[in-house]
Amino acid sequence: MKKKKYRPKIVLADPVGYVLEGMSTLASVEGGAQLRRLKLRNYAALGAIRAGEGNLSHATSLISVADVSEAMLSATQLGQGFESSIIAGRAAINSMTQRGERTERYLFTGLELTAATELMEVLDAQLDRCTVSELGLALTALRKRGGYRPRAAP
Repeated sequence: MKKKKYRPKIVLADPVGYVLEGMSTLASVEGGAQLRRLKLRNYAALGAIRAGEGNLSHATSLISVADVSEAMLSATQLGQGFESSIIAGRAAINSMTQRGERTERYLFTGLELTAATELMEVLDAQLDRCTVSELGLALTALRKRGGYRPRAAP
């Protein structure tokens, strides 16, 4: 019999508050400030690449957009009906990143830019509708898949 690693249980100081916070939308948490910062960072990365000033960091931000959007779809079913947009956006971002690693210029083609922009719009809609607990489920699924690594604090 294999011994399991000891994992302490989470002790919540306010279990009711924890449940209520999980049921609230991201836009209502902290007045939506974190959600706005996230959207601004994502659109800044897209804008830099669109302007021809993109680098690997911007491409990585867009890859994270695709990862989170796919995870939200698979874990919470938010985004059903837009699977083709998510897949096309992922393919466009991957193609741009591979080309950028070869040429040191991170640029979209016209069709790729359209697909990436549509993916950003889908993610925005997903984030506007999802709750804190749904985002937690999606990020947990991403961690298990190996696609999510939290950023270091600045």
